[in-house]
Amino acid sequence: MNKKLPQSIDELSNIKNWHNLASTWSGAVVVLIIEEHFIFIRRSDTMPTHKGQIGFMGGHKKEDEICPIVTAKREFTEESGLSMDLLDIKGILRPVVTARKRVIIPVVAKIDSLSIDEFFKAAVSNGEWDNIIAGPIDYLSDSDK
Repeated sequence: MNKKLPQSIDELSNIKNWHNLASTWSGAVVVLIIEEHFIFIRRSDTMPTHKGQIGFMGGHKKEDEICPIVTAKREFTEESGLSMDLLDIKGILRPVVTARKRVIIPVVAKIDSLSIDEFFKAAVSNGEWDNIIAGPIDYLSDSDK
């Protein structure tokens, strides 16, 4: 993480083709890193949308939320049962437009105070996910695998 990520929508909005981003984004996800692993969830088969899909903790912003970091932290706490204070926010990435034309902003965060094993034991699903998956960062960047 040598490169400094944007810390706000204003910084991110300077990217071409993302005019009025502050009023058009609809949710945020947490791109979570623990011990050099990305953390993914497998959505529950009982959810009305995205059944069984692999993704990140996150969801839609509330009406009063104007910052994707706030949304990401809240969603992390709701979906994991863990304190948002565990998250060390690194910044935000370019928005993703979903198949339903929703603008979702990825928020990159690290947890240094828990090991992977401690995180797996401590995280409790609110029913939205069935499994947590850790993907080693170096495996994801290795073109030989």
